[in-house]
Amino acid sequence: MKGSCALCHNYSDLLESHRIPKFVTRAIKKHSFTKRLRNASDPNKPVQDSDKDYLLCTTCEKRFGKKETLFNQKVLQPFRSKRLTSFNYDEWLYYFITSVSWRTLYYDVMEADQLLERGFNEKSIPAIKQAEQNMREYLLGEKKFLENIDNHIVFIHEENVLNNSSYDYSTFCNGAFGYLYGQKSTGSLYVLHVLAGIMIVSIIKKSPAERWKNTFVKMEPGKIKSTQIVSSPVIGELEYQKEQIAKAMKNMSKSQQKELIKKIEKDPEGFLKSSSAIKYKK
Repeated sequence: MKGSCALCHNYSDLLESHRIPKFVTRAIKKHSFTKRLRNASDPNKPVQDSDKDYLLCTTCEKRFGKKETLFNQKVLQPFRSKRLTSFNYDEWLYYFITSVSWRTLYYDVMEADQLLERGFNEKSIPAIKQAEQNMREYLLGEKKFLENIDNHIVFIHEENVLNNSSYDYSTFCNGAFGYLYGQKSTGSLYVLHVLAGIMIVSIIKKSPAERWKNTFVKMEPGKIKSTQIVSSPVIGELEYQKEQIAKAMKNMSKSQQKELIKKIEKDPEGFLKSSSAIKYKK
């Protein structure tokens, strides 16, 4: 399909680009028991892939590809296999987080009317549009750094303290989602994503009281250390998503439940080895 590339704006052949990087959903499917994905809003309809659109040209798709590979190899896989939460990084990590946040912001800017329907006020729209433009220019190499935007990475597991609570890895290890979040009372704005148990956040506008320990990602070589402590309005979205996951499980039809039980009975060992069984083994 030909069209204007969302990133470089050149008219070219466009590729189908995943809103959530494909390697994330691939990891979820590989280690889950059913090898399929489910949407919390429609738990009775298993799907094979996440949302994708004709978004980027070949050149821009390649811009993201190398950083995605590094994140998968150096962050996602070590965390999922060995729960490693401390690692060294270079500029690629900042670029990767920005690329994922930009994709979500791009759709929000294109659908500004829906932002108002979702509860964002008109004063926040210019800040959202400016953040999307700044991210796009940085990703293209037209800017060396992002102005007034902080990137963070948070590992969702029991050892980290998030808003004075802890969250089980098992709850989010099979989750892949992201969206723009804003808090009306403070005017704070965040782009958050959960990628198979890892939360990445781009802060567009901070809340007056924010605390992020061992999560900040620099635009230069650095190291993420354990243990992480976060106090921020955006962490409240983990509680919201936890409730949505629990609700989806309750709303699964009896026929779907019976089908899953039959599969487990046929291969109990496979189930226990899968990421789907982590919460039950506890």
